[in-house]
This record gives sequence, structure tokens and C-alpha cells, in this order.
Amino acid sequence: MTNRAVVVGAGAAGLAAVDGLRSGGYGGEFLLVGEEIGMPYDRPPLSKQVLAGTWDVARANLLSEAEFERLRPNFCDGRRAVALDTRARIVTTDDGRTTEYTDLVIATGVSPISLGLDGVDGVHTLRTLADARSLRAALDGCRSLVVVGGGFLGAEVAATARGVGVPVTLLELSANPLAGVLGAHVASRVVDLHIRHGVNVLAGHAMGGVITGDDNALAAVELDDTRVIDADLVLVAVGCRPDIGWLVESGVPLEDGVRCDADGRAAPGIWAVGDVANWRRRDGDGFVRREHRMIASQQGRSVGLAIAGAPLPSPQAPFFWTDQYDARIQVAGELGPDHSLRAVHGDPDDDSFVLASFDNDIMTGVIGWNAAKVMTGYRRQLNQQLIERVQTGEPAASS
Repeated sequence: MTNRAVVVGAGAAGLAAVDGLRSGGYGGEFLLVGEEIGMPYDRPPLSKQVLAGTWDVARANLLSEAEFERLRPNFCDGRRAVALDTRARIVTTDDGRTTEYTDLVIATGVSPISLGLDGVDGVHTLRTLADARSLRAALDGCRSLVVVGGGFLGAEVAATARGVGVPVTLLELSANPLAGVLGAHVASRVVDLHIRHGVNVLAGHAMGGVITGDDNALAAVELDDTRVIDADLVLVAVGCRPDIGWLVESGVPLEDGVRCDADGRAAPGIWAVGDVANWRRRDGDGFVRREHRMIASQQGRSVGLAIAGAPLPSPQAPFFWTDQYDARIQVAGELGPDHSLRAVHGDPDDDSFVLASFDNDIMTGVIGWNAAKVMTGYRRQLNQQLIERVQTGEPAASS
């Protein structure tokens, strides 16, 4: 069989894998399989610019029209992988088509948890462009939105909804929303930001259920303390599950996604990248699955180059960000389990600052609030530290 790389999943991670194959001079065929119809697009704008209506959908595309046309002969869109035979090295899609591969890249991402509320008119999740369009239409004329889940997605949608004048209640089970990823100080700044913009933040509470009318349309949300909040729109943003159902009988190692080594290999000829991939940490201390856009692209390109037999890019420290109102919050590296941070730029109570986490006086991670230019320098420092550790064989955090 001619060498053939099959990439299942046409999001940022899958496209980056294709880019790595091409950039690395891959000599075989390749096929990109995507479940959605049409041009691949970026997901972060869905909760912000696309939802707000400030971006035309085309601005979220991952490819230009010319790039898409060059890709089209190798792109099977509107098809979902439903089975994998690792012995025969065959992927089967939902139209019954079977495709042989020499290397398979799994980039199927995740699906949102719906809390069993599918079918209730007025209850939404947000993962796809179709979801964003549906939610955007529902915001027009919305009397009251309840966002269930105070993570990045829920907080970003709350900020976007307030920006178009919709009353919002943000409901989060944790008593300290986002503290687990941003640290207590920055997380409290985010909550205060939402409160200042008129969001009713209810931390430490869960949704008990919904109340619907005779037409199955949402009327209110019940809290776990029996309170009732009138609402005609709910966004459920309580997390996602890796899309691995089609792999259950394949023998591919599955645990919180597709379990891989530190380079993305899950099994001979099988790789995983992006939100679905649970990579071993380079320091050997367990595995980590990161649902962040930049990391998906880094992993995808690296695996594509590896399959092509090309030199791999230098390792990079993990990096992600969130935009809410007038605040851009960026995180690079590892903040550490206790998020014990100290200021390295600006005042933590001002509108621009950077906090850093240290281990034995070695910087391990940084978090910036409206400090993009300064963060560039700290990211460069963290990346260089990681490169030096890899070169010397010292344990290093996974990228």
C-alpha cells in the first residue's frame, strides 16, 4: 500500500497536522476527514466575535479560499469516523467508506456535556458554528440568559451577552470560579469584572433543573437551594467529553481521551492531537489533556512533521488566553498546584500586570492581565528554559 496518512478531525489540530505533513515533505497520500460540511474554522471566536456579530463568519475560517481549494481533493467533509481496525489499519466512516492508512492522526476533539436537557427549547450548548449561529439568534430578544458553568467558555459567553445588552446570571458550582486555572487573585478579578458589567454571579451553586411551559419552551431555572430564576435562554457550559466513542473497540489506549506518549503516539502508526489527546508529560509525572487552541496547533504540527520524518519544532511551554470585556488574560507555562504567584510586572490591582510562579527560584509559569507585549518576553524565557531542559535530558513539563 502507498503510504497514506489519514487525519480524522478538521479543526485546528487536524489542519495543523496536515500543515506539518506538507511542510515536512511527506511523500505519501493524505486524507483529512471532517464531520462538518464546508471550510474548517476556528473555535475561539464562536463565543466572542462570531456570537457578538462583530465578525463575519468567514473571518473565523482557518484557511483562505485558495488554500481550501488546494486542500479539497484531500478533504472528505461531512463524514464522521465510526470504526477503527488497527490490525488492518482501516478507518470506516458513517457512509460505509473504508480507508487504509499507514499513519492515523486522531483529532476528533470533544463534545459538550448537555446535562440531559437536549430537546428543551431555549437550552443550548456551544461547540460548533451551527451552535453559535443558533445561540446568536436566540440572544436577539432574549429576556434573561442563565449560563451554567463559570469556566472560560461560560464566562466568555456571559461577557458577550452583556455586550449586546442581555441580562445574564452566571451559575458556577465552585465557590471560587476559575481559581483552579488562574489562581485566587486573578480569578477574583474576573468575577469582579463580570459583576461590574451587571452579571448576576452565583458561585457555589448548581442547577437543580429547568421549568418549561406547555410548548416545552424554557421558562425558568431551578437552583440547588430551591430558588427559581426566570429565564428564556440557558447555555450549558459545564465541560466536555473527548470524542472517543468510535474507538472503544479498537484497542487504542483510552483514558480521559486517547492516551499517548510525550510525542503524541498512542500505538504503532496511531497518533492523537488536540482536545482529544491525553499526552504523557515530559517530566514523566502522569498525563495531561489540554483543551486550548494554541496547544492543539502545536501538537498537530509536531505530529505531522514526525510522520513526515522531518525535524521537529522546538518544544514550547503551554500557552492559552481568554478575552472578557476589556481584559485579555494570558497564561504561559505551569502555574503550579498551589498557584502561589508573585508580581513581576505592574501592580496586581491595576489594569496591567504579570504574575509568575516559581519552583526553587526557577520561573515555571506566568499569567498576564492586559500585558500582551510583556508576556511575549516571558513566554520566550519559558520556551528557552524548556528547550535547555530537553537538550540536557532534564525532566520538562509537557507542551
